[in-house]
Amino acid sequence: MNIGRFLLEKKYQLRGETNRTPPYSYTKLCKELVNIKELNSLTLSQHSEEKNINKKRLLIRHDIDHDPWTAEKMAVIESKYNLRATYFVLHTAPYFKKKFKETMEICRNIQSLEHEIGLHNDLITDFFMNNLDPGGNLAELLILFKEEGITISGTASHGSPIIQKLNKTLDINTFIPYTNNLVFSELIEEALVQSPGKRQPPDPKFKNRELNLPCLNMNEFGLKYESYFVHFDHYVSDTSRRFWSTGDDPIATLKKMEKSGTLQCLFHPIWWKYYLS
Repeated sequence: MNIGRFLLEKKYQLRGETNRTPPYSYTKLCKELVNIKELNSLTLSQHSEEKNINKKRLLIRHDIDHDPWTAEKMAVIESKYNLRATYFVLHTAPYFKKKFKETMEICRNIQSLEHEIGLHNDLITDFFMNNLDPGGNLAELLILFKEEGITISGTASHGSPIIQKLNKTLDINTFIPYTNNLVFSELIEEALVQSPGKRQPPDPKFKNRELNLPCLNMNEFGLKYESYFVHFDHYVSDTSRRFWSTGDDPIATLKKMEKSGTLQCLFHPIWWKYYLS
């Protein structure tokens, strides 16, 4: 057994926490998924465009908060089993700023395996911490990706520490919570529809600065979807290294899911580093 995996499991064993490491390797998970009958594995962009597939849909999503190197290895495993996934790159992460060229090479490799690259949207954090205007920042990011041969069609909102701090100041019974996707006018409208009786939160303030929300339009940037607002019937997540923090085991969920159902699975590569095979 890998020493990192051994120490990790020992730590949580001593704490008496039984759901903090993956219940199987990522290779085993992919092998089990591909054996499920009538399953169509799609990127989020494909899912948003193809409306009439009469099969179970699997949307594998990876938010790359910390570890693009493990993400690349997961992409290879998925490709071996003919599974498709969408990988969201975090533009405020140290790897993006300090190892940009290496990150772009990884993105091209993942994209070449017929997976999709998306933007892990942290525009509100960049505004408050780095004084970057959301519109100019997003436009520049999309140009950077394009120049590196990376196609960006959609986003996934990042639950950054800044967002979490802002939400601690909010009456959650009155307002929809702050999320990075509220920079987009289309998504604020949809979030309000999904939360009847709640109102748009006040414009966020942090470090003596204030951001007017919404301030962008997805269509103007050629963005087709946001991962939290695409259609899905079931959702499984390993957020906070908990298996599973939302939903149930993905294999069991898919096996009992209705034929026309859609499951979105969020797997963070960092949690699977020692569990690839």
